[in-house]
Amino acid sequence: MSELITDIEQASIFDEGRIRRIKEEVWSDFCDFTHCGANTVRSHFRGDELAPDFSDDYLKRALSSSNAWALMTGLWVGILAERQDLAEAFLEKAEALEPISK
Repeated sequence: MSELITDIEQASIFDEGRIRRIKEEVWSDFCDFTHCGANTVRSHFRGDELAPDFSDDYLKRALSSSNAWALMTGLWVGILAERQDLAEAFLEKAEALEPISK
């Protein structure tokens, strides 16, 4: 993934490391939510029992991560379609997301 981002950022609209910053902001949570990381395991313990116990913060981070994934997908579609205007629009929206706090 890092090589792909480096290659893409060599294009003129991505020369400021914008994609890399977005990836660095959300990658840990992406992996954690999808690969049964600490967040997922922790959210299934309630005292002495094993049951869903999702905090508001956990749900907010999951939704924020989903939003970031959707915007990154739109960005890649814009790149593949060679639509700089579309790619820039998705990139601007992705940059406007609130940081995902841990």
